[in-house]
Amino acid sequence: MDKQKQNFFERHPGITLFLFVLFLIVCIDFISGWLLIKPSYQDFRTEHYFYHHGLRPNQKSFGRWSFEIYPFCTSSLGFRDSLPRKVPKKSNLHRILILGDSHSEGVDVSFRNSFAGILASKAPGYSAEVLNASAVSYSPKIYWLKLKYLLEKEKLHVDEVFILIDISDIQNELVYERFNPVRFNDLMNGWIHFKNFLKRNSFLFHSLSAIHQESGKKRFYSMIHFPGTETGGKRISETMSADLYYSLFTHFDDNVLLANPRFHGVGDWLYEPDFHELAIKGIRLGQDNILKIKQLCDRYHIQLTISIHPWQSQIRKRQAFDEYSALWKDFAFRNHIRFVNIYPLFINEENPEIVINKYYIRDDNHFNEFGHELVARFLEPLVFANCRKHE
Repeated sequence: MDKQKQNFFERHPGITLFLFVLFLIVCIDFISGWLLIKPSYQDFRTEHYFYHHGLRPNQKSFGRWSFEIYPFCTSSLGFRDSLPRKVPKKSNLHRILILGDSHSEGVDVSFRNSFAGILASKAPGYSAEVLNASAVSYSPKIYWLKLKYLLEKEKLHVDEVFILIDISDIQNELVYERFNPVRFNDLMNGWIHFKNFLKRNSFLFHSLSAIHQESGKKRFYSMIHFPGTETGGKRISETMSADLYYSLFTHFDDNVLLANPRFHGVGDWLYEPDFHELAIKGIRLGQDNILKIKQLCDRYHIQLTISIHPWQSQIRKRQAFDEYSALWKDFAFRNHIRFVNIYPLFINEENPEIVINKYYIRDDNHFNEFGHELVARFLEPLVFANCRKHE
């Protein structure tokens, strides 16, 4: 046959064979992935090049934190929501953005039973809209980066920002201190989406990623031996939050601190002389980042509110106005930031153990459904203070 009449594949049999075998391997790989890759209760989470980590958009899945399996949905913005839905960048409603960590994300409860979900359901009665941009292990550094990304990159319209701070931010701020993205990068964002796609669909990529992560996780947990105070005496590596805790330290390389069991009991730092200085450093880092948020809010004419809420260890100390709350209250006053102290809601005349059993997940620092309901009732008049309730 005349070579000129031959097509590309006929003229290059070696390349043809290679492409055919490659196509076959890819097909087998993806079919194997479809059959063998088991869904994870953390599949809705993702790394992010600019604000470290967040939630994948338009998800309808299930999460698990301790022992409960709970529904987990996200909107088009990658915010936890009642269902996957398209959220417009601009709105005629008074839009309030909540930024917090796992307490505000609402681990172990459905969105409608979380305080953010309850407030979101009440928002239409105030001609308002509540969006929850919270995620586990967030702290002021990540709040600033995420808010900057939402306002400057996504062009999201927001009228108010309500930030919820707790004592875990002390450690998180130290961990994120060296995480400093330079600029918005669509290529990096695309690469992360592509990696996530391969992890969920390619059996080969999924397996290699799992081996790499498991190796890093084993090294990490072999270095730190401690009874996780926030998990009721269980090692964190024995809980569903193990992968999340490990991923928190990807930009932290102080092995001396990591190997110190007390470093992982952040709830006690302020009360231990050896860790008090480190605790103050974490608080100062957080306050510096809140000032960056304040500047960002002032530039976009957004009202800023910060609040603090207690862990179980703080409730047991029965100090509704301790050093931590005093430092944040004074900081807010000096910088003209609206401040809300949620401590007295849980620290009062009632027995601390009764309060903890009533409002917190068992052996965990997070609110249960009753705790979320209590916080929602308390915050409703404060969150919607600039809105008019429909009669």
